Amino acid sequence: MSAAFRLFVVIPSLPTLAGGPARAGQVAVDRGADGRRDLIITGEIAASDQCHAARFLVDRPDIRRIVVNSPGGDAWAGTRLARVIAWSGLPVAVPRGAKAYSAAAVAVMGGAARELEGDIGFHAPFLVDRKVASGPAPLSPTPLGPAALPRYSPNARPLLAEVTAQTRTVLRDGGMPAAMIERVMAAGPTDLWKPGNATLRQWASSQKPDRPALERLARTCESVAGSLR
Repeated sequence: MSAAFRLFVVIPSLPTLAGGPARAGQVAVDRGADGRRDLIITGEIAASDQCHAARFLVDRPDIRRIVVNSPGGDAWAGTRLARVIAWSGLPVAVPRGAKAYSAAAVAVMGGAARELEGDIGFHAPFLVDRKVASGPAPLSPTPLGPAALPRYSPNARPLLAEVTAQTRTVLRDGGMPAAMIERVMAAGPTDLWKPGNATLRQWASSQKPDRPALERLARTCESVAGSLR
């Protein structure tokens, strides 16, 4: 999937929809209040986050938890980050006062266990205007009717379908019941669906740790990054 294509399918942050500036995401390692080493994911979810996360998780075996505080971001990136989290086999936390919306909420579903005290909300992937998505103007939902489609590349519709299918798979593998997945797909970015932390904790993930897959991704990311230096 090319960088150009990812501009078409995003889950934007609520502050951006409201007209506030989007904050760049960050993936880092820090020591939590309980002494554990945490992988901290903050800011907007972006395509590079899966690589940053995979490389940290491979290089730092002392990481014991993944902590998320994010307003959302790229839909495809959210599904890929969920896979990385699942491969790690680590619990994921959204602390009190933090949030995981949109793509970040999807990523949280990759957690083997969920320590949830913050605010978590879901909605479906959707299309936004390419020029608005890459510029400083606030993002806004765009109708998916026939009149709107000529504004997009011919690849926009199948790409949206693919990302939506990937989102459904991540939610299902994270233990979300089929009826609840349909609730997500019916929700828009200004009307997040929030199932509640107690409910999210009860849904058992069917995903298994996969260290070899995590290591393969980390090596691939390192190789790509090296070629760009």
